[in-house]
Amino acid sequence: YTLLQMRLTYIMSVIIAIVTPETDDCILFGEYAFYWFNHILLLVLPAAYVANGSVSCFPQSMSSTTKHTPISTWTFNTLWWQFSCAVFSVFYFIPVTLLAVYSGLNLNFMLHPPHDHFALQGQWFRLIAVAMLAVLFGVSRALVLWAESSFMVQGNKNNKRSETDKKTKKLS
Repeated sequence: YTLLQMRLTYIMSVIIAIVTPETDDCILFGEYAFYWFNHILLLVLPAAYVANGSVSCFPQSMSSTTKHTPISTWTFNTLWWQFSCAVFSVFYFIPVTLLAVYSGLNLNFMLHPPHDHFALQGQWFRLIAVAMLAVLFGVSRALVLWAESSFMVQGNKNNKRSETDKKTKKLS
């Protein structure tokens, strides 16, 4: 559940990776195909989990037996956004940077910025990237929340139609 909530927060980064791929350095056998396979799955699987109700941007309804007070949708998404940003920052600033230095590979642009990026330049490019990603992750949560609420409204309309059809058939 936690990983899926984080994937919902990171969904815009996957969309950007699909729209603006950096595959020039894919030189190993199958690396180019793996790039596309991986990013398509990172987009499709969270959407499938949202569609089937396994994960949601809406807080779970609390039963009368729980001692927790329900939280608002805004608070729920803000907490997941903050947690996801923190995990992302710690992961990329510590293990990924150390691995990039050790291997000499520019893993996710942790050693130097992309050569053609308009905003990620200079010695502070990592901090600028974190700030830009925090905004992007907020947009991701809002986008998934909007898509899920639109899907739920559409699903409720379809359920009402099918219930009406069933009642009509029973009457006939």
